[in-house]
Amino acid sequence: MTSYTPEYFAPKRLYTFGCSFTHFFWPTWADILGSTYDHYENWACSGYGNRAIVERLSECVTHNNLTKDDTIIVQFTDFHRHDIHQQGIEPNNISNWRLGGNIWVKEIEMEWVKDFWSESSYVYHTCNFITMALALLKSLPCKFHITSMVDLRDDIKQFHPGYMKLFDDEIEWKQDFLSFCAQEKYQGIAHKQRIWDPTIKKLITKTTVDMHPTSKMYLKWLQQNFNFNETNEFIEKIKQMPDDIIDTAPKEFNENLNWHNDQYRIKGI
Repeated sequence: MTSYTPEYFAPKRLYTFGCSFTHFFWPTWADILGSTYDHYENWACSGYGNRAIVERLSECVTHNNLTKDDTIIVQFTDFHRHDIHQQGIEPNNISNWRLGGNIWVKEIEMEWVKDFWSESSYVYHTCNFITMALALLKSLPCKFHITSMVDLRDDIKQFHPGYMKLFDDEIEWKQDFLSFCAQEKYQGIAHKQRIWDPTIKKLITKTTVDMHPTSKMYLKWLQQNFNFNETNEFIEKIKQMPDDIIDTAPKEFNENLNWHNDQYRIKGI
């Protein structure tokens, strides 16, 4: 009688990196795609710049034994962000990185920008961060994909054209999200949320137009860029989300989708 040893089952693991276009108030492309994997970790956080994104990638690679069965997807962001890492820098324990986001929309940044900011330098920094990230990704046994929040090529071509080799045919960049939104003629969605007002010391309800893609938009992006056609209960619920307003009250996501935005996020060092 011939003995048979079943093949070892290697779980499909997904690791994602990026800014608010990967980790947000509602499920992003990463959460949708992650729902189809055996194991999913979201190393992104709203407000990260490219330095934080690449350092988080390095941290993940250092602390995980990645294999050919794993997949990494990195979403780079725009140039106009300044990342600072310090233990406890975020009092609400979201991250040990300052979640600064775009420097041009924060008055607190203005004095620093006046003394230290250079657009050419920050394009240069991002080009080097991406170069290092790609070298690291190429050295790994796992599969990887890259994308970005915005098309980075125009600024790179203007300031440092020698780095345009980052976009050669050797590596496929998935369509950036803002170009995708323009293609789909996306005008944003009303976002209803509860925010803490320090003056009156209570939560208030605020509704604004949010230009981040909706979960349904992210699903369409996956379908177009990854030939994604998988489905499950979570994805079917995503398809039923409203098109006019998103209410990020806990009930909307915790109960209806059985999801919350830090469910799969890794805070890290």
